[in-house]
Amino acid sequence: MDFEKADQVTQELIQDLFADHGCDKQTTGRHLFFGAATPRGAFDFIQSLTVELDRRIFIKGRPGSGKSTLLKKLAAAAENKGIEVQVYHCGFDPNSLDMLIFPQLSTAIFDSTAPHEYFPDRSGDEILDMYERAMTPGTDEAYANELAGIKERYSAKMKEATSHLAVAEAIDSQIKAFYTAATNFSVVEQLQSKLEQLLGL
Repeated sequence: MDFEKADQVTQELIQDLFADHGCDKQTTGRHLFFGAATPRGAFDFIQSLTVELDRRIFIKGRPGSGKSTLLKKLAAAAENKGIEVQVYHCGFDPNSLDMLIFPQLSTAIFDSTAPHEYFPDRSGDEILDMYERAMTPGTDEAYANELAGIKERYSAKMKEATSHLAVAEAIDSQIKAFYTAATNFSVVEQLQSKLEQLLGL
């Protein structure tokens, strides 16, 4: 990993995205998740969240190639310049970032690798390849055997985790069934009515 090259990519993006925007007042990003691990596998809402945006930047690169660090620096720069930013955290590791949306710029930039891998399919889409820009050529080839083993173990563990989520969902359904059978819903409806009156709904 060439961190100087990664920093250069970051500065290029800050200039590209923010040069003609911003104000003197700082903003605070809105922190969110765009998906989650579920009993049926990983799901995300990237496509629906970005469907109306004019520009989408798909970050490609291996783990450790600076994707999340890039996003953190972009988010900080946007906040310092007073530019509204939606900050989407990784559901697997919330300390890592997976996507930023800048509503007033009509732009999104996101980690487009598994399990949320997408490719450009419309005007305004572009790829930023961090492996190509900041990593020593031939790294994949030099560690091909080690990487293959790691990917296989990772995939197996993700499948195992999904199966545990499915078991948890089944248990949750059983618990809900017990309480649903024991609930007096006429009382619930009365409480709802009182709350609606209190709130003026």
